Amino acid sequence: MSIIKRKEFTIKKFGNYELEIPLKGIIRFFKDGLVVCDVKEIEIFSFGDSEEKVIKQIIEEISNLYRTLNGLDDGKLGRYLLKWKNALQII
Repeated sequence: MSIIKRKEFTIKKFGNYELEIPLKGIIRFFKDGLVVCDVKEIEIFSFGDSEEKVIKQIIEEISNLYRTLNGLDDGKLGRYLLKWKNALQII
């Protein structure tokens, strides 16, 4: 599969929350019509057939991850989960 276009984007808000530090993501458009989006800082990705769908999926994943991590005590989190929780600090 070959990439025909690559686009960077920033996520500042998800749901009713605004991030203290925006997350950066990359959307890749492939020749066969596949669209893949990833946010490396919190290691999530989505794929689909349109930019709108993959961004919507990423925002849903961020919301779910935030709710899950926010409900856990930092002392019970491993290195990566704590890193992701810190990346999802809201204002």
